[in-house]
Amino acid sequence: SGTRWGLDQDFTTSAPLLLERLDGWARSPAQKAAIEAARAKSRPLMALSNYGDEIYDPLTEAFARGPKPARDLIADMRLSSEIYRFQDGVAANRSNRMREDYMKRNFLAHWRAAGKTPPRLVMKFGAYHLTAGLSPTATPSLGSFVHSLALMEGKKVFSVMVVCGPDGEQIDFRGAISGCRSDYEATAGMFYTRLAKDGPTLIDTAPLREIQTTMRRQGVSDDMRSYINSYDAIIVLKGAKAATPFARPLPAFFEGM
Repeated sequence: SGTRWGLDQDFTTSAPLLLERLDGWARSPAQKAAIEAARAKSRPLMALSNYGDEIYDPLTEAFARGPKPARDLIADMRLSSEIYRFQDGVAANRSNRMREDYMKRNFLAHWRAAGKTPPRLVMKFGAYHLTAGLSPTATPSLGSFVHSLALMEGKKVFSVMVVCGPDGEQIDFRGAISGCRSDYEATAGMFYTRLAKDGPTLIDTAPLREIQTTMRRQGVSDDMRSYINSYDAIIVLKGAKAATPFARPLPAFFEGM
């Protein structure tokens, strides 16, 4: 048993569900009207990146004195829209920083709300988000923030990166299955000759952290050295099979992405 903390941005096609949730907090005619106006300007599975001020401004005004959860949801939707829009253009770095900062604020809010006896945590994120220092997207990562907070609080952090290895398959959120070779070579390719013949291989990165200069001289990539420096262990899953989705996503689900 445990409590899940939501840290990340709203999913791109979640707007209809979020408007439905907002409707549950609506009490005044103005609030109901603002939600209906937003629905009228929407279409099924419309991406958040296609929402603009013409939708958010009336919602913000209508709920200015509304419940705090409703006001927070509108602000989160607006920020998520900005993050998605920037991601597709020359401001991608700005988008990445906004997203990381957003997750850090959410994490800190949950941590503070836990009081004097915060729980033991298990965090599951993509490898970039939990790297030490700057992530490969040149953004101060959530992982560095959590490690620093742990030091301040007298806590310990143990990070494990799980990599889909040689002869493996993976599935993305669109339902497309692909091989793992390129991702594996970028993250743990230097361990190829050390992998178990079958099943997972556990790699202790502690000894490797002491030879960063040697690895650089031997041509180990910046990204791979970053992962070794960021994670206490790397698990390579050789011959992994792609997950089976409960239902195949419809192409329309990713409209506007």
